Amino acid sequence: MLSIYYHQKNTQFHNTSEGFNVLCKHTTSIDNDKPDTQFVNRVQLLLENHWADDQFHAGKLIDLLHMSHSTALRYFRQSFGTSATVLLKDFRLSKARKMLQSSAYNISETAYSCGFSDPKYFSRCFRNTYGLTPKAYRESITCAHNTQHTHDTIFVSKALQLLENKLNQYDLNFDSFAEELNVSKTTLYRRLKSVTGLSPCEFIRSYRLRKSAELLRHSEHNIEEVASNVGFTDPKHFSRCFKNQYGISPYSFRKSAILPAV
Repeated sequence: MLSIYYHQKNTQFHNTSEGFNVLCKHTTSIDNDKPDTQFVNRVQLLLENHWADDQFHAGKLIDLLHMSHSTALRYFRQSFGTSATVLLKDFRLSKARKMLQSSAYNISETAYSCGFSDPKYFSRCFRNTYGLTPKAYRESITCAHNTQHTHDTIFVSKALQLLENKLNQYDLNFDSFAEELNVSKTTLYRRLKSVTGLSPCEFIRSYRLRKSAELLRHSEHNIEEVASNVGFTDPKHFSRCFKNQYGISPYSFRKSAILPAV
């Protein structure tokens, strides 16, 4: 039963937030002069445009800023608290960390894609920065994902059991559902949405309609009784919801010789 609620979600790893977090890490750690916002923005733009190019190094970054190396050194120290070389390396490593959360690239491909010409050097830099090799980091992410997946599966199973026990209680709504599961409404929404793709209200309604289809197929109850047994107080509203979900009215569903799969 639980498997019918699962859905696949696309994972994107090429976004700008990872690199931006690196800039924030450096700029917010500075106690001296206030960082030059315009300079920080220019550096961010250049890093975003060139981080994957293995021919792009700190010297080229400074050249594109159109300032002398001594001036650039002062600006980098003032705005980031570090050198252009370290900032570029950390920026690339943050991108690599995001990529490693996907299985689309192996370790060497990740290194090359992030502007490292030597995978072994990339692995050393990654370990020195994050305390794990790229391989160990990927394995830890996979383990954490599987653990979270297991927790979410148990949570949804508990939610389904609660619905089964309170199926005919029409007053079971978002608020009472969260209270019964002993979680906040925000947590309930997030966990159900992540696993099933449905909001709590959609989750409750979908389950009730599935149970109504079973009753229409296997019981002698009339449509009004079926609606009441699955928590609908208005048979007309029940019929509209049923048709929206299955494309056929409850009456036609029962009368049909070939019943649609539910």
